[in-house]
Amino acid sequence: MLIGLATAVAAVGLAALLFPKIGSWYVRHRVLPHVAERLGRDLTVGSVRVGYGDVELRDVRVFGPADGDGALLAVDDVRVDFDFWGALGGNMRLGTMVVDGPRITLARAPGGTDNFADLLDKLRSRGTGPTPSSGGGPAPARLVVRRGAVAYDDQLNGVKGAIDDIEGTIVRRGLSDITLSGVTAVHSIGPRLAIASLRIAGDTADLGRTLAVTIAGGSAALWPKMSLTDIQGTITASSEPGRTRLALEGGYGGAGEKLWRADGWIDPIAGDAEFHLRADRFTLDKIEKILADTPVVDPARTSIDAALDVTAHGWDLDFSGALDLSGLTLYHAWLSGQPVRDLGGRGTIRGKILRKARILELDELTVKARGVELRLDGRAALERGIEPDGTRRAQPRLRAHLVMPAVSCQQALAAIPAELAPRLQGFQLKGTFTTDLTIDVDWADLDALELAGNVGIFGCKVTQAPEEFRLENLQGEFEQMVELEENNFMSFMVGPSNPDFVPFPEVSHYLIDSLISTEDSGFLKHKGFIVREFKSALIKDLKEGYFKYGASSITMQIAKNVFLYREKTLSRKLQELFLTWYLEQVLPKERLLEMYVNVIEFGPGIYGIGPAARHYFGKRARDLGPLEAAFFSSILPSPKKRYLQFCEGELNRWGDAKVQRIVKLNHERGLITDDEYRAALAAPLQFARNETFSKEECVTMTKRMIQKGRPTQPKNGPQTPQTKTSSGGR
Repeated sequence: MLIGLATAVAAVGLAALLFPKIGSWYVRHRVLPHVAERLGRDLTVGSVRVGYGDVELRDVRVFGPADGDGALLAVDDVRVDFDFWGALGGNMRLGTMVVDGPRITLARAPGGTDNFADLLDKLRSRGTGPTPSSGGGPAPARLVVRRGAVAYDDQLNGVKGAIDDIEGTIVRRGLSDITLSGVTAVHSIGPRLAIASLRIAGDTADLGRTLAVTIAGGSAALWPKMSLTDIQGTITASSEPGRTRLALEGGYGGAGEKLWRADGWIDPIAGDAEFHLRADRFTLDKIEKILADTPVVDPARTSIDAALDVTAHGWDLDFSGALDLSGLTLYHAWLSGQPVRDLGGRGTIRGKILRKARILELDELTVKARGVELRLDGRAALERGIEPDGTRRAQPRLRAHLVMPAVSCQQALAAIPAELAPRLQGFQLKGTFTTDLTIDVDWADLDALELAGNVGIFGCKVTQAPEEFRLENLQGEFEQMVELEENNFMSFMVGPSNPDFVPFPEVSHYLIDSLISTEDSGFLKHKGFIVREFKSALIKDLKEGYFKYGASSITMQIAKNVFLYREKTLSRKLQELFLTWYLEQVLPKERLLEMYVNVIEFGPGIYGIGPAARHYFGKRARDLGPLEAAFFSSILPSPKKRYLQFCEGELNRWGDAKVQRIVKLNHERGLITDDEYRAALAAPLQFARNETFSKEECVTMTKRMIQKGRPTQPKNGPQTPQTKTSSGGR
């Protein structure tokens, strides 16, 4: 008996003595391969140490076929304690597992494949983790996470996210507490979310009733200038299964003021939610510091309130909202030369976002302001969205429909703030104005762009005009002021008192025909607007990726250059459109052409066809032939730059080809005869060079004027012109 007892004691002692080595071998060659098999992943460990009551794994890596060059999971150190004597007797009980430095990298490729979905499916099929009953070994009583991090890159949906730090404790059955710091999510089209601290606490034995999430230092933005900041609040368990309730509040743009509140619920598994955001009326001086670089002026006079309601079904969103604004003043160089004051109105919005299809459907956006109403509906389908047939959309598509219900023409004009339309003050209108426009653009087939509808300005009639725009004044002579170089102005009379003025009957018909052919082929038929050119110009702009081409008619050029100058503002464009319509109503086409050829620039300091014909060819305007007319058409709209050909004494290759194309076009349109066409091709263009300037002096002068010129002219010219002459040419 004693010998047997001694033998048993010796065996236990020997087993205890060899336990670390046997345990290390067993963990590396039995436990880890079994875990890798269950996960369906390659698993590597730098080192394994088994002690009398604890196990430590260093440099753990879990790889999958879709991980690329990185790893799904990388951990610096894993330590777990256990009951040594129980383990020696075959009863393994784990205590606390400490996971130090876990880094999780989640990725989804543009095609939709990812490195984590299959693993989640396996974990769901076996429960939340390995348990003794599932054959995966015992689970620890407590899990402690230190210095954790997560990176997420979803190229399919255009979302990137990260968690900079994870710290906390999860108890298998008891109170758990974990804090996520530096939580961010950014969408490729602009929206972004950031949370400084996200604390999750609750009893794991009953999370459905005890879960509580505390948010601090959060921000959310649809785009950088429209951000909810200083977000704080809680997300707690709901009595309804699967739902958690949200109660949040915050401010705007980091201003530090609590200006809105939100509440609702979310079911993160089903993707269902209901959310209500309210911002009670406040003045914009509360967020003045974030308005420093915006067009908003005098924010203390501007007040606003807003509401937004969102519901989700499977992460597809339905939204509706309203905004009320009053007392807004804006100033921006592209808007107007002076602040636009007392803007305000009420807007409502209703629509939906279809997540998988990547579609924004705008059921209605209504804005009511200054006595008029605008309604917009449409649909924006982003690239990579899923089409009904299951394919992914290669290019975006946009459809928009704008309606302005009928109002009186005078009411529509009055809706434009005076600061945006100073030259239109004093016009009185009668009639009814309405607008109905539709655009449909598919970037996969830009040539199929649809642009339809109408702007009902032609239902209006002027009953009274300001003195400057009365018919008798428009038909008489006027003074035109132009800027030769920056701050160097010249004025000249457009009318009989100027010997360089050329009445319409005395202008060569070749020039008139050529200018109409190249600048505005429908001039004699349309009412100031080249509708078909708007569409073709828009298609070209979309193909170029920016607004390069326009569709200005001859009448629009007159309105801009004679009455408004060339300032690039919304104010100028609005007035240009109105004055174009008005000029077409009251002036015959011959008078419009007469104004046009007598004010446009044909070279540095050369304004009007009278001085231009004499300067370039030593002729009167009535004597210009088909080739010379084609030359004048060819130098628009860059007459200074193309004047360098005159300095050189001959056309350059580009200029000669351009002139020949215009001559051919005019022949094809029946504007010149066969004999005139053959003669134009046979005879080279001859300039009448002024020997007062050498070629070098001419080039130097022209380049200086190009360099010192500016693309826009001041709205009102100088207070005291530095140069003033009664002639339109040198």
